[in-house]
Amino acid sequence: MTNGTTEAPVDNNTGAGLIKFLDTSIEKGWFNVSSAKALRTASTKIMAVENGWESMDLRTLDINHLFERFRNLRHNEYSDDSMRVYKTRFSQAVKMHLGRLDNDPSWKTYGPGGGKTSAAPKNGTPANTGARTKKKSASTAPFASEEPQEENLVEPPIIHQRQESGSLMRFPFPLRDNVDAFLSLPRDLTKDEAARLSAFINSLAREAP
Repeated sequence: MTNGTTEAPVDNNTGAGLIKFLDTSIEKGWFNVSSAKALRTASTKIMAVENGWESMDLRTLDINHLFERFRNLRHNEYSDDSMRVYKTRFSQAVKMHLGRLDNDPSWKTYGPGGGKTSAAPKNGTPANTGARTKKKSASTAPFASEEPQEENLVEPPIIHQRQESGSLMRFPFPLRDNVDAFLSLPRDLTKDEAARLSAFINSLAREAP
């Protein structure tokens, strides 16, 4: 016996329809599984800031406005780079889904990697490895996993500056016949500071050949 109840069909134009589309893309293998899961994760987390997101109308959705709400509510949880990746993934997912609903033949090109899938060569060895690696880093790198990966960014060194007792002046010094050296020194340089500076410069000197 059955309880006589059936689930209402999902409206494809809603947030729930988007997640259903992404689930199907994972099951059917329309895209790389990791890429599709990454799209689903980003879409779910961004839409979750809206109550009743399952019935959210994607046709009238202001993606920028929704993302700003997500950024304001979750700015302590993700870096700026991760935020940008999430927005890109969500925008791609919505554009792909609506394109498919509208029978756009190029809907897959709106997704990760432009909708292209890499086929293995007949001999089982990768071909054009160098070119493929470059293309992957340029177009599909943000979809390597479900969560945005922090880039290996090298932060500039932090320079700690002491408060000077006076403003600095630049003093030229004729070091050699054709070489002038410039020293930036406080206007109120003391004799003790001058002596320390002289000792420091002395330590830099090399013996003449």
